[in-house]
Amino acid sequence: MKVLLVNPPWSEVYGRYKPAARVGVMNPPLGLCYLSSVAKDAGFNVDILDAEVEVMNEEQVANYAIKKKYDAVGITATTPLFHKANKIAELIKKKNKSIVTIIGGPHVTLMPHLIKNSYFDYGIVGEGEITFPELLKSIKKRVKNPRTRGIVYRENKKIIKTKPRELIKNLDSLPFPDRESLNLDKYKWSVPKKGIMRFTTILGSRGCPFKCIFCSTNAIFGRKFRLRSAENIFDELKQLVDEFNIRHFLMIDDTLTVSRKRMMELSRLIVRNKLDITWEGWTRANLVDKVLLRTMKRAGFNSISFGIESGDPKILKVIKKGVDLKSVDKAYKIAKSLGIETRCSVMIGHPFETRESAMRTLNFIKNLKYCDQARINISTPYPGTKLYDMALKGEGGIKLYTKEFSKYRRYGNAVISVNDLSREDLIKMQKKGIRMFYLSSPRRIWYNLRRAGLKAAINNSIAFAKSFF
Repeated sequence: MKVLLVNPPWSEVYGRYKPAARVGVMNPPLGLCYLSSVAKDAGFNVDILDAEVEVMNEEQVANYAIKKKYDAVGITATTPLFHKANKIAELIKKKNKSIVTIIGGPHVTLMPHLIKNSYFDYGIVGEGEITFPELLKSIKKRVKNPRTRGIVYRENKKIIKTKPRELIKNLDSLPFPDRESLNLDKYKWSVPKKGIMRFTTILGSRGCPFKCIFCSTNAIFGRKFRLRSAENIFDELKQLVDEFNIRHFLMIDDTLTVSRKRMMELSRLIVRNKLDITWEGWTRANLVDKVLLRTMKRAGFNSISFGIESGDPKILKVIKKGVDLKSVDKAYKIAKSLGIETRCSVMIGHPFETRESAMRTLNFIKNLKYCDQARINISTPYPGTKLYDMALKGEGGIKLYTKEFSKYRRYGNAVISVNDLSREDLIKMQKKGIRMFYLSSPRRIWYNLRRAGLKAAINNSIAFAKSFF
C-alpha cells in the first residue's frame, strides 16, 4: 500500500511578508516525519512531499499523487491552511475517487466537525503516531466503518467521532522521525558565526503547563507536560550528525527550559561526548538563569527567543502570560552577556488593547538594549484558545470580522479590531513596529548584516526589502 504524506504550500499565510518567511521559517515537516516512521515500521510504503520547499501548488500536488498512483494521501494543516489541504483533497477526488484522503494536524483536532463538508475520508484527532498506522491497516483491509480510536469520518451523512486516543505517555518509545524521505539539502538556516547551514528541527517535549489565552497547545495536548529524556534527545542529535552530517538544530518545544534539569543533562551529554553542533530554541524569560544558559552555551546553544507578547503590564495579566517585564530585561541581559543571540516575539491586538498599550509594546521592544531580532504578530483568535472564545463573545473590545479560517493570518492581515484599533490600524502598526525595531538602531542593523556572513546578509536583506518596502 503506497502512502503519500503532504505538507501543503504555506508561505501565502504570511501575505506581503512571504519573502521573509521563506528565508526564516522554512522548517522541515517534523510531524509528518514521525508519522512516516511509524507507518514504515508497520510495513507501509510511505513518501513525504513538502509542497512549500518543492514550490508546488495544490493542483501540482494532486497531479503528483495521482501520477505516482498512491493508495492514500495524508495531509497536515494548521487553521489558516485547512482550505489549501481541502483543495488538494478535492482535486484528488475529482480525478481519482479511489484514493483515500486523510487530514491531520491542529485544525481538525480542534474542529473535527469540519470534515463533514470537506473532501477528506478521515480525520485524525490528536496525536497520530498510534492512530495513523492503525487506520492504514483498516483502509488496507477495506473496513467500511473503522473503529480506530482518535479518528473522525462520515457515515450516512453523519459525523462519526470514535473514542479519543490517549496521549502517548512515554515519548522515548517513539521512533526517530523519518528524515530520509525529505530533501534535506533544501532546508537551510542562517546561523550566527557559521553562515548558511543545513539544519533540522527537534521536538523534545509535548504539551505546556501554562495558560496563555492565545495558545491552543493545551486544547490539543492537554495541560500534562511530557518530556523526552535527555539521553533520547542526545541519541537523535548524534544520529543526525553521524548519518546526515547535520550540525545545526532548532528545538521547537513550546517552552524549552520548563525542565531545567533536563536541559542541564542534555547540555552535559553534548559536551561530554564532544558533539560538535549548534542549536537554538525559545522559552519564557522567567525560566532561565546564568548557570543554565552558560551550560547550554558550552554545548553549542547560540540563539534564544523569548515570548514577551506585550510590553504593557496590564495586558500581560489579561493574556495570563505569567511573566513580568523585569524578568524580561534580566533574561536578555544574561543571554547577551554570554554571547547568545537574542530574539523576541510580541503581539498587538490583545483583548482590552488600545493604541496606547500597543505602542507601549512597540516602544518596549525597541528599547530592549540586548535584543537582536523581533517578530511582531497581529493577535489572531485561533480555535481552541480562550482568545477565540473571547472574540466570539466580543470581550475586551474585540470585534471578530470573519470565520473564514483562510484569513486567520498573523502577518499583513487582521481578522479582528479591538477598541480604538481598527483592522487597518493593526496592519499598519505591525509594519511600523518592525521598522521601529530595526531601523532605529544602527547596532541592530550592523549585527544582522554581519551575524552569519555575506551570503546570509544578502539573502536576508533582499527578503526584508521585498517584505517591508
